[in-house]
Amino acid sequence: AVDWEERLRDRLAVAGLQEIVTYRLTTAEREAALTPGADAAARPYIRLANPISADRAVMRQTLLAGLLEVMAHNARVRDRRWFFEIGPVYLPAGPGELPDEPRRLGIGMAGPVVPSFWAEHAPAQTDFFVLKGVVEALLESLHLSGATFRPADHPTFAPGRTACLTLGDRTIGYLGQLHPAVHRAFDLAAGPICLAELDLEALFRMAQPAAALAPVPRFPAALQDIALVVDDSVAAADLADAIRAAGGAWLAEVHLFDVYRGSQLPAGQKSLAFSLAFQAGDRTLTDAEVDAERTRIVETVSRRLGARLRG
Repeated sequence: AVDWEERLRDRLAVAGLQEIVTYRLTTAEREAALTPGADAAARPYIRLANPISADRAVMRQTLLAGLLEVMAHNARVRDRRWFFEIGPVYLPAGPGELPDEPRRLGIGMAGPVVPSFWAEHAPAQTDFFVLKGVVEALLESLHLSGATFRPADHPTFAPGRTACLTLGDRTIGYLGQLHPAVHRAFDLAAGPICLAELDLEALFRMAQPAAALAPVPRFPAALQDIALVVDDSVAAADLADAIRAAGGAWLAEVHLFDVYRGSQLPAGQKSLAFSLAFQAGDRTLTDAEVDAERTRIVETVSRRLGARLRG
């Protein structure tokens, strides 16, 4: 686990994040601020019998409160606040038992994507997709594939800007843009704040020691773009999964490259455009074979998800 942690630290540092170490002691009220409307007394904590400070009276159950405190302090001296922390949280067990101490990864990001410099007068700002890209790079460093980011509801994050990260049937954590009420509770500077908290132990159990390699293809791929109109409630990940399931052995790659909502579509619908690569290992596919595969994909996603080709 130590080797995996060091690999994550290296990857996060290369991505431009700075490691921080925050107090493992906090207050129930501070963590309750992450859940607007929550009662601080409703959650059981590991409490110190003799705390040296009223601000350090219970053992933390999340890394996010400490991350937000550091981001609030640093907003006075820097615009770009890209931080991460690796450490344990403390979850009460049964009466008389020691607490569980799972290790977590917390990420907090705000401000410009790149440090300010003379040639860039208005750098792009950190948003949900920048954070998602950092998480995807971490998964790649652990040689993990098949991760899914699905829309989710979480009280700490803004509605519509929250995702649940899953691997197989296991929930690894949540990521998203901070909820405005939480933003105010921590007295944070203006601008979007993006956070993630991931279960490191679950990640490390599934991590692969080496990347899976495949032979270099001998024959060229046939590339096709396809734009499908679906209801807003259909997740892009679900549509991509349906395309992969329908594509069969010749479908080598599926990439979402465009999302459109606008006047050319009925209300409540969106267009998702995918790039598809078809490839056989023993020959170059004919146009007729590729067209047949594409037709089967369209028919399958139409039956399963109500998708239709965009005209």
